Amino acid sequence: MNFTAQEFEGIFQNAIQANTPSLINYMPSSCTGSVQDIHENIESSSEEEEQVFEPTLDDRCEELCRSFRNLEGQWRTYRFFLHEWNSEDDVVHSANLDYSIEGEDTDTDGYNILTKNIITSGLSRLDACPEFRHYAYTKCVLRKKKLSNIDIMKSYNYLQYVDVAGNFLTTLKPLGNLPFLKYLDASHNSLETVLDFKAPFILTTVNLSHNKIETIPDLSEFWSITDLNLSHNKISAIEGFGCLRYLNSLNLSFNNITVVKNLDGLRIQFLYLQRNKIQLKWSEEKAFENLPFLRTLNLNDNEVTSVKPLEGLVSLECLEVANNKIRQLLDIYYLRNLKFLSKMNMMGNPVTWKKR
Repeated sequence: MNFTAQEFEGIFQNAIQANTPSLINYMPSSCTGSVQDIHENIESSSEEEEQVFEPTLDDRCEELCRSFRNLEGQWRTYRFFLHEWNSEDDVVHSANLDYSIEGEDTDTDGYNILTKNIITSGLSRLDACPEFRHYAYTKCVLRKKKLSNIDIMKSYNYLQYVDVAGNFLTTLKPLGNLPFLKYLDASHNSLETVLDFKAPFILTTVNLSHNKIETIPDLSEFWSITDLNLSHNKISAIEGFGCLRYLNSLNLSFNNITVVKNLDGLRIQFLYLQRNKIQLKWSEEKAFENLPFLRTLNLNDNEVTSVKPLEGLVSLECLEVANNKIRQLLDIYYLRNLKFLSKMNMMGNPVTWKKR
């Protein structure tokens, strides 16, 4: 169920007249920003109402964590279908979004701190809360708001979809109070660390492209990730993915990687490594030794001299090795046992320059 903040304000006014607590209790997600605020309003309007202890944000988050095993429906499911969350407006807005604010000439005096008014403009999609018959916003899109601080987002415990692309963020620690977070887009920011916040229950899709990340820490706490985009960073080594047993798509393109390693045993189906400095040679037979589920591999614009190390990719369907240093047509012979391979691009290699 998708509503803008303005549409929900009208619903809220009708709810007040009808004395419907299920909407009143979660009005903070659209206008005021915290559960505490709405309780204060209710208490001040009723002299007979008893005072209720209000837990802190950290206490609230811990309470949700303890009760997670008893939650039902979308709140504990592993499945996340992105097309169900993306509206047509989101697609158009994303296609036209200009991330030029990332440049060094940007005026730092223009940075913003996330406020209730700003976050209200980006809230949408109402869903029934897991513990009670109430409603809360579960989607927040704050693209290109020049944000440098998102601390207020701690109050919105029920957010599942967060898009803060195109800002000036250097940390995502406030997201540690979002235990139900499943989708995160923090691309085009100034992040230097991968996921520096407390892991939510089931985070599945993460986009951290176009940041300033140089190293990848151990991501074992984020075991549930299926799609991870770390392209356009400054990463020099592949590491930290050992426990991501559900990882399906990994994008490490446009980095400074020279060696492919530490991917053994993962169930990756789509691997993007174009525009790195990978020197894949004939003798490096173990580089892709244990990736039996890999279907698409992109090695365009690297320094690959042979595709022989790829002969063990039994599920490979699409291979992109354009603009590399492959000189021998015999290399194709090593791929003869890849019965699912239906597309291979070798354009821009020395082997294609030879005259017949």
